[in-house]
Amino acid sequence: MKRNKFFIDYATHLSTACAVVGMILIIPAAATKIKALGVVLYILCALLLAGGGVILYLGHRAKSVAAPVAPKGQPKADVSEDALSFADVLEGIDSYLDGYIQELPALILDTPKELRIKLEREQVFRPVVALRLLWELSGKEEQEILYQFTEVDEKAVGYLCGAICDAGERELADFIFEMKRNAQREQSRIPTFFRKNRGYFEARMTAYVTQHMEEFGSDE
Repeated sequence: MKRNKFFIDYATHLSTACAVVGMILIIPAAATKIKALGVVLYILCALLLAGGGVILYLGHRAKSVAAPVAPKGQPKADVSEDALSFADVLEGIDSYLDGYIQELPALILDTPKELRIKLEREQVFRPVVALRLLWELSGKEEQEILYQFTEVDEKAVGYLCGAICDAGERELADFIFEMKRNAQREQSRIPTFFRKNRGYFEARMTAYVTQHMEEFGSDE
């Protein structure tokens, strides 16, 4: 994975370097009076220019498929057909959040202290509220996703990631937190990640609520 990431990040630089060296070699190739040496240098020029093009193509191709999606091995939905619908889950979560916030987009940027205290008392709600915020963010326009994720405080993202760990999503939580720490470098991947995982967040919310139905009922 690290090798692939290095290649994706530096493919443009590598291809440019190949092109520059190839162009430079044209000068001695044209100037040399030794025919055999000139042929060798021209061949090297051609190989470097062609190689640079191949590296650039492979880099763009790798980047286009590198945006991460939900971790494999995690259930997309552990919900039977007669279980809760996502609409039911969404209505319940939003009812729980009602009174703590005027509009959801602001919640990821500034979680009210009162809500944090309530979630510490009723910890079964923490993962589903965190997943609700991720799902909400994933439905925004790309620039809005990027703005909110880069502007939110790192501690707030850490709190959110800790909450989704409670739902067994440690791999997802680690990835999101690492992406936040490298937000300036990962800008092109952030919107793609959230938008591709919108369905996953939805499925995990539904599965989590279904699995903890008795606890939610006792807390209400």
